[in-house]
Amino acid sequence: MTEAATATGDEQVGEEASGAFSMKPLMFETFVCSMAMMSFVALAGPIARVLGLEPWQVGGAMTASGIAWMIMARFWGGLSDRRGARRLTA
Repeated sequence: MTEAATATGDEQVGEEASGAFSMKPLMFETFVCSMAMMSFVALAGPIARVLGLEPWQVGGAMTASGIAWMIMARFWGGLSDRRGARRLTA
């Protein structure tokens, strides 16, 4: 094996290692989104009062968003399985 072939092989291993999948960004994103959802729940009441909304209107909006999330989870999960999570989040 020549030196050029060995160097090329070493470079490819280094490139593959640098492109390795890391869970840290995904975990951070999940944490931030969870915090945003919990903040929305805590702030929905005061915001509704400022906007002059009835409690049932806020409850209806939260219910609709939860149902939409539940329905779309299957769609996004299937799309992620077919195309890859990285392509969807990039």
